[in-house]
Amino acid sequence: MFSTAFGSSARGFIGGAVITASISYAILHRQTPDKPVTGHVPEKFPFGEPKDMRRTLHYSGHTVYYDFAKKQPLWVSQVLTKESLKGKANRRQSKFRRDGQIPEAFSADNADYVSSGWSRGHMAAAADFKHSQEAMDDTFFLTNIVPQDGDNNSGFWNRLEMYCRDLTKKFDVVYIITGPIYHVNMDDDHVNKDDDHVNKNDDHVNMARNYVKYEVIGNNNVPVPTHLYKVIVAFDEGESKRAMGAFIVPNRPISKEEINLAKYQVGRDHLQLLTGFDFLPELAADKTCDLCTAKGDSCLLKNWKDVEIYFAKRNLQFAASQQDIDAVTKLLKKKNIKVDNNMRALIKSKQIEMNENEAPIKGIAQS
Repeated sequence: MFSTAFGSSARGFIGGAVITASISYAILHRQTPDKPVTGHVPEKFPFGEPKDMRRTLHYSGHTVYYDFAKKQPLWVSQVLTKESLKGKANRRQSKFRRDGQIPEAFSADNADYVSSGWSRGHMAAAADFKHSQEAMDDTFFLTNIVPQDGDNNSGFWNRLEMYCRDLTKKFDVVYIITGPIYHVNMDDDHVNKDDDHVNKNDDHVNMARNYVKYEVIGNNNVPVPTHLYKVIVAFDEGESKRAMGAFIVPNRPISKEEINLAKYQVGRDHLQLLTGFDFLPELAADKTCDLCTAKGDSCLLKNWKDVEIYFAKRNLQFAASQQDIDAVTKLLKKKNIKVDNNMRALIKSKQIEMNENEAPIKGIAQS
């Protein structure tokens, strides 16, 4: 009796388990219980799941997330401090070059930029790594470079990079992420409205359409970004609040008179929508404040004349002959920039260093 009852129970239990398992399998494989799966179920990826070739590259002073298809970085991160900006590293010793970590077929080449009309634009600026020649040299790998408008590169963008360095005078740490954007444009003439095959009453003909359009350069078809972005987070050690700002700058000439960086400021969420990256996943919004108002900062860039004087002084520091000094003063005169007493003192000091006489430099009025 016991044996019969148990057998009956067991059969019921086993039968129920089989049915339950069949239903579960059917649900998982989108089948119905009354339609059993027959035959071989193929593998989803018989030759392996497609592999994302984009990869993170770590250098001495910066980090790159590299896009093999576009042959350029998607983002570049770095950290600035007062100490990292000190040193004798010299960009004249650095050379633009391919990075051997990247297969040649997936890399830009210097030849791509020749006669292209575009300059080689650093994402992590070389001048940010004065503390180490190796770190500065690393910024010249083409993995850190995108095609950039020459006027923009030497003008507005250069002043933005200087602004970032100046932030180290107000904050202990300045964290920066930089990269290219391929932004949507609009064109009212996306079709030829005089074409006989076009229906003139079609609303689509009369409606402007969005599109993404960009130039490519060289044999490697390196894309030219429509815009560049920069995320800046500045903070003091031990403080909970972080001053944060995100900026998108068009990759074209910007007036040298423009000093208002806040004009190009965008929301953190907006930049995320355009790039697909959450750049600051561990920084809560309520732990940030606006960079352009923190510590009295107004996001104003240097005046272009101040920048010209800055570079003239830098060139004087590296001058190796009287001819080099004359070239600096001649350039300033051409740009209608007066040489002040500080500049004269630097010139005189340089002359003494080169064991030359202290005679006034030709073309400089004496005060």
